[in-house]
Amino acid sequence: MNRETNFRVWCKNNKEWEKDLVFINPKGKLFQYTSKGMIGLRKDTHFINFSTGLKDKNGIEIWEGDILKFYNDEDYILTPGYGEVIFKFGAFCLEHSKYGDAPLRDLDIWDMDIGVVGNIYEGKHLLSGEK
Repeated sequence: MNRETNFRVWCKNNKEWEKDLVFINPKGKLFQYTSKGMIGLRKDTHFINFSTGLKDKNGIEIWEGDILKFYNDEDYILTPGYGEVIFKFGAFCLEHSKYGDAPLRDLDIWDMDIGVVGNIYEGKHLLSGEK
């Protein structure tokens, strides 16, 4: 079965998303097509984030590494909670310090008012808003 897989790549050194075409070969090696030709990218300085295929309450695509703001009926009724989107046990999950890892497919995006507020590379401080 073939399907399109969307991903983005963060460059740790430049502190920005790669803008040129990036490819992943079958062995998982990253390459970038630039004006100078095809170059290899180092995995210790470049991080791949895959799309979850889901959108938040505002229609924004949710990616691995995103930080989500949410509300629930228990602890986050008036003040929001924050969690990171991770890939674990074959599913995209919302990782939260109190609740652990909840698969995104089990969360009600509309009822919990889930929205993307940043990502772990540019806004890790957003996670400190947790209670």
